[in-house]
Amino acid sequence: MANSRKIFLHLTAWSLMAILVLVLVPTGPPPGRIPRPGFGPPPIFGMFFIMSILAYYLNTRVLIPKLLDTKRTVQYIISIIFLIAPVMLISFYGRPFFHFSNHRFPPEVVRIHVLTGLLVMLIPIGIGLGEFILQKWLTALRQKNEAELEKTKAELSLLKSQVNPHFLFNTLNNLYSLALSGSESTADAILKLSGIMRYLIDMEGQSSKVAASQEIECIRQYIDLQKLRISENHSIHLNIEGNPDSFLIEPLLMLPLVENAFKYGIAPDGKTKILIQIEMNENHFRLKIENGIFRSGNIFPGLGTGLKNLRKRLDLLYPGGSFLHTKEENNLFTAELKLS
Repeated sequence: MANSRKIFLHLTAWSLMAILVLVLVPTGPPPGRIPRPGFGPPPIFGMFFIMSILAYYLNTRVLIPKLLDTKRTVQYIISIIFLIAPVMLISFYGRPFFHFSNHRFPPEVVRIHVLTGLLVMLIPIGIGLGEFILQKWLTALRQKNEAELEKTKAELSLLKSQVNPHFLFNTLNNLYSLALSGSESTADAILKLSGIMRYLIDMEGQSSKVAASQEIECIRQYIDLQKLRISENHSIHLNIEGNPDSFLIEPLLMLPLVENAFKYGIAPDGKTKILIQIEMNENHFRLKIENGIFRSGNIFPGLGTGLKNLRKRLDLLYPGGSFLHTKEENNLFTAELKLS
């Protein structure tokens, strides 16, 4: 099917070119006895048109693949000269025999004859050369894009794989505290951690977006896990507006921000207040987290490992389509993430 279509396109192109030449360039014998420039009568027109077709296919099927594409540029140029030379000789010496005239051609007419013969060969050769250059450029561009895509995939895979150790390190610290205090919640915490880790492992190999509901469920489990280590006096709210199944999101983008809130926002006196607000529709997603600051550390924009990792992933996954803003003001830390 592809070859048939290609043959049809070539036949159509050559037919259109023949019609165009017949319309623009005179091909009949000159009126009276005055020679005129042009292809001459139909026989010479047909001969030159066949030569132009042969020049195109000889150039594209033989000379370019065998010489130019193998960096043998000098040999290619010499071959083109030898390809053009016969037509030039016919244009210069053979025209009077095809014009049914005993008159000598004026120099300006001879020059036009020679120029016509030159164009007959150079146009198809130039078209073939242009196709070769365009094809090489498109191939190089495709290879460059593929290389950049593979590089991006590798970098994303690395960044995503860093989420698990970072999350596991923070959570194991919490489990260690529960174990030291002899809390009855230790077993339940390990079970919840197992469920979250299973989700993280599944998402590590995920190359496409998932419904926001899946990410929110992971956040719920994480919040429940954190509640096991803090008293009931802490105020932790998760508010959701919109349909979580209506928006698709790249996996593991929200968890680092929620982790950050619990890492630095748990008050020793039991007056913790963490507000997690999620709003979404089919085209937009917004996550806003507010928490107090009760633990020193690198929570400023871009300094924490989790936040730095998240910013890199957003740049790769949502170029120009994401907004992440963090600020510290009056001992209150705010993180806002917008996706579209």
